[in-house]
Amino acid sequence: MAFDCMKFRRVMSRSGLTKRELSTLYGVSRQTLYIWEDSPPGQKTLAERAEKYTDGLVAALDKNLLPFSSNMSPERRAEFLLTMAKRLHTLTAPK
Repeated sequence: MAFDCMKFRRVMSRSGLTKRELSTLYGVSRQTLYIWEDSPPGQKTLAERAEKYTDGLVAALDKNLLPFSSNMSPERRAEFLLTMAKRLHTLTAPK
């Protein structure tokens, strides 16, 4: 299965998460996110875990778990982010 750039770009643009927060969730640097964001469709530069994390974040978007409330405290936001990262890191790679 090829990486779906459109889903990744949807997460980048609609999740309300900063690049730093997304890099925490994906377990990569912010610079890596910029590279992924600029990758042409079909280019196989993303790891399988990026795809499963993107699927998990799209599911969060679809369930209205993202974006976080704009009046959420930074501490609560960080807590939610860590919880979400733990859940994403337990997902299995797509077959």
